[in-house]
Amino acid sequence: MSRAGDIPPEYRGRKHRAGRPRSASEHSEAPAHEAKPAAAPRERRPGPRGWPGVGGGKVSLIEAPPEWRATTVQVCGLWPWVVGSGTPMVGVPLGRHIFSRGTVCSDPIHWFSRARLIANPSVLVLGKPGLGKSTLVCRMCLGLEAFGYSTVVLGDLKPDYAELVAAMGGHVVSLGRGQGTLNPLDPGAAVAAARRLAGAARRELLADAHGRRLNLLAA
Repeated sequence: MSRAGDIPPEYRGRKHRAGRPRSASEHSEAPAHEAKPAAAPRERRPGPRGWPGVGGGKVSLIEAPPEWRATTVQVCGLWPWVVGSGTPMVGVPLGRHIFSRGTVCSDPIHWFSRARLIANPSVLVLGKPGLGKSTLVCRMCLGLEAFGYSTVVLGDLKPDYAELVAAMGGHVVSLGRGQGTLNPLDPGAAVAAARRLAGAARRELLADAHGRRLNLLAA
């Protein structure tokens, strides 16, 4: 047996197996669990509308790119990279968009018949005095005339549309005492047209003209 004084100081107080020395594997400590390598930090990128957060510059509305109109001879090489604007280019050209500078087109006829944006071909123009309501309507009337539509202004009190109608070759009827009269019961050109017809066609035209006058009286 060995005495306590023969045991080196670093082995005192430890239990050893009798009969054989301690192996090197017993001297080594158990390996700790290997730590996983740290993941690389994810690169921060802005979203489709910009950086989120305060001061990031995120926008809630992405403006449409500008759009220009030209003939097919000029822009045929750009197709299919022609992009659309916020509003469809259907109808009478009214002017430029104040932000995108694209052409703004609108009129109640084409927005109803072609674009299908409204349920009936009507428009209500509201605005403060002197901001261009009559100018806007005159622009629509002039553009619709180019598309083949005839404009009838039933009551022009200022007048706002007399010069436009005269410039387009229309007929301006001035109503008032000592100026002119308008007979709503006048059959107009129906009688002259009926004289050039014969038989059932003539009777149908005269009956239609007479029925229109009766409907006007009944209303």
